[in-house]
Amino acid sequence: MKQENITIVSVSDNKLAVMLAALLRSISDNHHSGEHIDYHIVSTGISKKNIARLEQSVDREKVTIIWHQNSDIVPRGFKFPLDNTIYPVTVFTRLFIPDFMPAHVKRVLYFDVDMIIRKDVSELWYTDLQGKKCAAVQDPMESFGGKHWPAVKNYKELGYAHETPYFNSGLLIMEIDYWREINVRNQVLDIVRKNLAHISYADQYGLNIVFVNNWFKLDPRWNVYATEEIDDPWLIHFIMVKPIYQHYYFSKKYAAEFFAYLNKTPWKGFTPRTRLRAFLEKVKLKLWKKAKKLID
Repeated sequence: MKQENITIVSVSDNKLAVMLAALLRSISDNHHSGEHIDYHIVSTGISKKNIARLEQSVDREKVTIIWHQNSDIVPRGFKFPLDNTIYPVTVFTRLFIPDFMPAHVKRVLYFDVDMIIRKDVSELWYTDLQGKKCAAVQDPMESFGGKHWPAVKNYKELGYAHETPYFNSGLLIMEIDYWREINVRNQVLDIVRKNLAHISYADQYGLNIVFVNNWFKLDPRWNVYATEEIDDPWLIHFIMVKPIYQHYYFSKKYAAEFFAYLNKTPWKGFTPRTRLRAFLEKVKLKLWKKAKKLID
């Protein structure tokens, strides 16, 4: 792979800009191998104030932030499949990454914003995918059939085995030319539209079907959920309740690490938000989805 800079993409709205700040700082602090990082951020309504804060959250000798607006990435009037989950439609924006990446970029690391990284990102960047075009970490609890509940609820109807490996799409290594070649975006969206009644995690469902049994399994330490502590995680993923809320109840150790990074950014001294605010944010999203369905 001949690509001088490491290329990373995240997607964020204004509400989660504070989470992104800690992620940026963790990547910046732990990167020592010399490659420059081109960090593409796709913004949905991030304020000018928070854009400036995010710019100040990295060592600019290591990291250059490249800004995109979600409204420029997604075609005007594009209709996303609207499921009944609490996930905003911007989760689908990662599918558009091949559309706005420069032609010389062959590999992209995608990170959800609710993460911190404890290892040099270059070690992930140079992973040998052994011919695969997508890499991720297998969900520790779920296969298509699942240990407790099926991650792909209609896996039998689709003809897949119960034990088919299922990955979390919060961290992805994407070989961009291939994603363009097979049009992953349209494939995933088509799959999601046809299976809306069975969707739990939006585009993650579709990505797992497009790459079924054809993705590279990363070391599980590259995507460790904050719900359970392990020795020496390389990446901590704050699934479900985030540490920016007062009712966060998962690993206090991991939350302390999150705030240690956050306190190196302009969000130093951040006061966690109330449970009521989190509830209202979810209600607002649910109501928006219902209204959008009626309009469409």
